[in-house]
Amino acid sequence: MDLDRMDPMKPSVDPTQDPDSPFAAFPWHETLGWQPSSQQLQQLTRLYGLVIEGNRHQNLTRITAVDEFWEKHLWDSLRGVRVLLSFTDPPLGLQVIDIGTGAGFPGLPLGIVCPIWTLTLLDSTQRRIQFVQATSAALGLSQVQAYADRAEHWGRDHRDHYDLALSRALAAAPIC
Repeated sequence: MDLDRMDPMKPSVDPTQDPDSPFAAFPWHETLGWQPSSQQLQQLTRLYGLVIEGNRHQNLTRITAVDEFWEKHLWDSLRGVRVLLSFTDPPLGLQVIDIGTGAGFPGLPLGIVCPIWTLTLLDSTQRRIQFVQATSAALGLSQVQAYADRAEHWGRDHRDHYDLALSRALAAAPIC
């Protein structure tokens, strides 16, 4: 199956999932090879609500419709690690950094999906990091830490600390 060519917006329904989540009907398994648990759906739904609420106080994202949020924030955040998600047992203890996390993407969805990984979310804007810290606490993501710093500064002291580095919509950063 060619996952890159599938329409990520074509909903599917899995009756074992939380029917109250607006994200339950989306094709997680068909496009990512992974299906969220009921608890993960609840956390992803809560993340959506927190982002919408946070967006009222600061400009976090222009993407607020449920279907676009799923595709452009949740699905897009997890697409880069879909091979790891498809394992019966994802690798234990990975140290992951999300450079330029913004409103917490891809780091927060990854923290929900892979609670066995330690995640560092980095952004140069203190207000966004305050939002990410409050959101990760509200979601119970104790393995997620967020810091306000520039990637080139952070990289000087932390370059060799991570197994996996992620970023979205970030300018070239040869120092990472």
